[in-house]
Amino acid sequence: NRLNFICRFPELKEKDGKYYLYQGFIHGLGAEQVLFLVSGSLEQDIFKRKFFLNKILASAPKWTLSQNNRLFSKIYETRDNLSSYFKKESASMMLMALFPFVSVNFQNKLAKDFAQSKYKNNRRRIYKYFYQNWTTNCQRVIESAWEKFRDEEAVGLIVAKMPRGFLRENREELLEYFDEEELTYDFFKKILRNKFYV
Repeated sequence: NRLNFICRFPELKEKDGKYYLYQGFIHGLGAEQVLFLVSGSLEQDIFKRKFFLNKILASAPKWTLSQNNRLFSKIYETRDNLSSYFKKESASMMLMALFPFVSVNFQNKLAKDFAQSKYKNNRRRIYKYFYQNWTTNCQRVIESAWEKFRDEEAVGLIVAKMPRGFLRENREELLEYFDEEELTYDFFKKILRNKFYV
C-alpha cells in the first residue's frame, strides 16, 4: 500500500536518492491522499513538510472547494498540538496556501486567528495577503490587530488601505514610525510617509 509506505518512509536528512523518491511519491498524490497523510506529515522532518507544502501550493487551485475545506480543517485542528514552533510554522504556511481556495467562513476564521496570533510571522502573513487582496471586511480585523500589537509591519497596509478617520485617530502612533533620520536611508518609509500626509 503506497500510503502506508509513505507513512513509514525514513527521515530525510539530505538530498539523496531517498529525498527524490519521496518527492515523487508526494507529487503524485491526490487530494484525498494528502488529507489522509497531512497530519502525520506535519510531525516529520523539514524536507517532508516542504514537499507537502509544495504539493498544496501546486494542487489547491485544481482541487474542489470541498476538498480544500476538508484539508484546511484538518491542518487547522492539528496545528496547535504540534510538537514545535517550526512544525506550527509549516502548518501556518499550508493554511495560507489554501486560504484563497477555501470558503469565506474559513477565510474569516483564519484572518482573525492570524491577526491576533502571538506569533508575528502569522500576523505578517495576513497583513501581506490583505495588502494584495483588500476588501472592506478586512478593516475590523486590522483595527483589532493594531490596537493589540502596534506592529511596524502593519503600517504600510494601514496607510495604504485604512479609511482617513482611522488614520486621524491613530496619527500620533503612526507618526512614531516615520523617524526623520531613518527616512534619509529608507526610501520605502519615505513613500509611506508622503502617502500618510496626502
